[in-house]
Amino acid sequence: MGRAAYVVRAYLTLPFHLALLKRETGTGVMVMLRAVVPPFLAALAMTVALLAAMPFLHDGLGHGIAFLAIAVPFGGAVYLAALMVSAPHYVRSNVNVLLPLWKRQRLDTVLQEPY
Repeated sequence: MGRAAYVVRAYLTLPFHLALLKRETGTGVMVMLRAVVPPFLAALAMTVALLAAMPFLHDGLGHGIAFLAIAVPFGGAVYLAALMVSAPHYVRSNVNVLLPLWKRQRLDTVLQEPY
C-alpha cells in the first residue's frame, strides 16, 4: 500500500512541482504535461491489464517466481504497446536520443541535430 500512496502523492503534488519548474526555468506547464502524460497513461493501462490478469496468473502459476517471470514481461509488453499506440512520437523521440548511446556515439553531437 505504501508504494501506491507514494505514486498518488507524486501525481497530487505534480501541479505544485510544475509551477516551481516554470518559475525557476521558464518551461511551460503544457510542455511538461506533454512529457508526463504519455508514460502516465501507459502505466495506467499496464496497471489495469495486470490487475485484470492477476487472478488468472495466480491460479495457473501460484505466487512465486513463475508468476513474476510471466507478470513482469507481460506488464512491460502492455506498457510498451500502450506507449507506442498512444504516443508513437514520444517513443520515437526517446529512441532518437538513446540510439547514439547504444551505438557509443557522443550525445552532444546528437542533441545538436534538430528533431
